Amino acid sequence: MNKNRISQSVIVGMATVMAAAGWFGLKSFLFESGGWVFPGVSFLVLLVFLNLNCLLTRSKIILLITLVFVLTSFLFTFGIS
Repeated sequence: MNKNRISQSVIVGMATVMAAAGWFGLKSFLFESGGWVFPGVSFLVLLVFLNLNCLLTRSKIILLITLVFVLTSFLFTFGIS
């Protein structure tokens, strides 16, 4: 496996983790008595990973996979109702 694929996989994984953390923090902020700092920082770091992904990735399929993972983490956090 070449180094570009490994770095893309790490960036997609970290973006997914940051998205899940951000959505969980946002849910805590909206529906419980959570603070706004954790989701704010999580979404800021998510934006950094998404920008890195856009800069380093030449494949639009990888970008689409990243978007699907971010949206799936939203669905896991908030549920479908």
